Amino acid sequence: MLKILHLEESRFIKKKMGDIVESTGHFYYPANSPREAIETLEKEAIDLIVTALEFDGISGEDFIKTINNSKYKNIPIIVLTSTDTMEMREHLFSLGVVDYLVKTEVDDSIMTTYFKAFKQMKMFSHDVKDVNVAVLDDSELSLSLIRQIFELAGFSQVTYYSDPNEFMKDEKGYDVYIIDLILPGISGDELLLKLRHRHPKSVILIMSSVTNYKTISTTLLIGADDYIMKPFDANIFMARLKVQIKYYLMMCDLEEKNAELRKMAITDGLTKVYNRRYAMHRLEEEIARSERYKHSLSVIMFDLDNFKRVNDVYGHQVGDDVLVKLAQTCQDLLRSSDVMSRFGGEEFMIVLPEANYDQAMLVAEKIRVKIEALTFDDESLKVTISGGVNSFKNQSINELIRVADENLYKAKSSGKNCIIGS
Repeated sequence: MLKILHLEESRFIKKKMGDIVESTGHFYYPANSPREAIETLEKEAIDLIVTALEFDGISGEDFIKTINNSKYKNIPIIVLTSTDTMEMREHLFSLGVVDYLVKTEVDDSIMTTYFKAFKQMKMFSHDVKDVNVAVLDDSELSLSLIRQIFELAGFSQVTYYSDPNEFMKDEKGYDVYIIDLILPGISGDELLLKLRHRHPKSVILIMSSVTNYKTISTTLLIGADDYIMKPFDANIFMARLKVQIKYYLMMCDLEEKNAELRKMAITDGLTKVYNRRYAMHRLEEEIARSERYKHSLSVIMFDLDNFKRVNDVYGHQVGDDVLVKLAQTCQDLLRSSDVMSRFGGEEFMIVLPEANYDQAMLVAEKIRVKIEALTFDDESLKVTISGGVNSFKNQSINELIRVADENLYKAKSSGKNCIIGS
């Protein structure tokens, strides 16, 4: 939620703004004077300032200048006023306010849009400053200027280069690259192509005093994310950079979420091993590979003995804990190429590529012994498994699993806590 400071003398406007802020779930901090506003800033971590321009004793413009010259200068400011002239708008925008609204035009929809935008800015503000940045420019003056901009903006992970060769030797990999187009010994386009090939997802900004539109369009087409003209204004430079970084971070976040979704689609939610659907898919692939290359292939089917009693006596939470611990124990004994899945309930299947019958029986027995030795918080709780093993002999996937399952039930019928194979 946002903390919004509203500096206004009119009770009517404060009531209206307070209702809008609170109806959108944010926190409203009213102030009658610039002095009260400063006191609030000292007590609260304000995210947005909304201010009028007319007060007794001090103008809103002076208040804005005070904020811009203080430790609160990074807090965005919106001006609400009854006076609307183009000259006033231009003047206030030159002071750094983010918008200028006429009081009579302010409504729920407009302010809700602003609040949503500033909430997103707040979410990204910390991440933006944490990205790794590499800057390449053979001009020490330009590097010095860019260093000052980054230091003032709070960026701490910035590396500066004046030599293109040293720059290209750095194999670290950065989130953001800022490079000059005109460089000694190598063209900016050539370096850009190499850089984009090496780091396809990074943000690349080109700086140059070249104003030819063909050069700019070509640079953007071959891989640059933005083109910044020299000499540049520090505020514009940082604003355009932050836009690119925010988009980059959003894409990274999206990729992470998509990866999580893909993992969830093939993983059992409780035990975190593969689910039945994915295991069947992998088993089909391994059968095809076994047939093509004449490799061995085996499967193990096993389940917990007397698991219903575990749930009845110790509770379902303990039963879940047992399944999780069993899965983790098995994973520790398997190769990275093996595929373990929760086949259903307390039953599990393990696919063992390039493992013959004897090797599969050895793995299954190791698992049985390890599970039998497990200990739990309640010392009276002991668990065992029964398992069935079957090796691939050019049968169908259903037949391969069916025989392993039959061997599992033979193990159950033989007294449990044992492995039977064929």
